[in-house]
Amino acid sequence: MLDARSAACTGAMAGIYRKLLDRIIAEPAAVLHGRLSLSPGQKAMVAVRSLARPLLPRRNRVADPTPPAAATPAPGRRP
Repeated sequence: MLDARSAACTGAMAGIYRKLLDRIIAEPAAVLHGRLSLSPGQKAMVAVRSLARPLLPRRNRVADPTPPAAATPAPGRRP
């Protein structure tokens, strides 16, 4: 639902946070010793991947068979 530029920015931030979470999972005590961050090179690689993503062919996605939450009224309530 986002335009390409916004989607790339959002993808880059998500990628950066994903890499940080991977580092925390690998070494949980690291957060107790200081702030974790990615190097400028690592951030650049994440950004390049995010910018290239719209150019790559889309993978086949399986649709979620469950209806959206708003489509199902809560029990005891009128739709």
